[in-house]
Amino acid sequence: MLPAINYTRRRPFWLLALLACGCLPLASCGGSAAKHPAEMGAFELLEMLDRDNPRETAKSFAEIEIGKFQVIRADADGEPMMLEFRLFAVTPDAQKEKLTEEFAQYDKRIRDAVIGLIQKTDPDQMAEPSLAYLRGEIVAALNRVMHGKVVREVVFSDYTFVKG
Repeated sequence: MLPAINYTRRRPFWLLALLACGCLPLASCGGSAAKHPAEMGAFELLEMLDRDNPRETAKSFAEIEIGKFQVIRADADGEPMMLEFRLFAVTPDAQKEKLTEEFAQYDKRIRDAVIGLIQKTDPDQMAEPSLAYLRGEIVAALNRVMHGKVVREVVFSDYTFVKG
């Protein structure tokens, strides 16, 4: 014959465990309901990120003139085309004086990198209204020459692209 098991001693433990599990959702730590990022909307996520990273304003950046460029080359069909522009680098304002000196020091390398990039860029990308591809490539080339991420953006002035 099997011995009888006394369940009465274990009932308070299970009852207590069940009661504790039932109360967990009601308990809140700190009194505020923190949302999981998957439950947040886009504006809430951006607001949360902005608290950690203050916005940089236009006043926190400076434009440094790189120089005037005129590049004449032939397209794939042998037709001549000319690109002429003034180039400015957008850098943090706190580094303006230091970078102005460094740009002057690396002037030949910078000009060579920009002209080389223009020579190998597709004409359609040079005629694109936003010049997004060309801007990105020039920023990358300038940062390579300067041995660091010092240029945030480039700005064109007096941009002229003539084909044929």
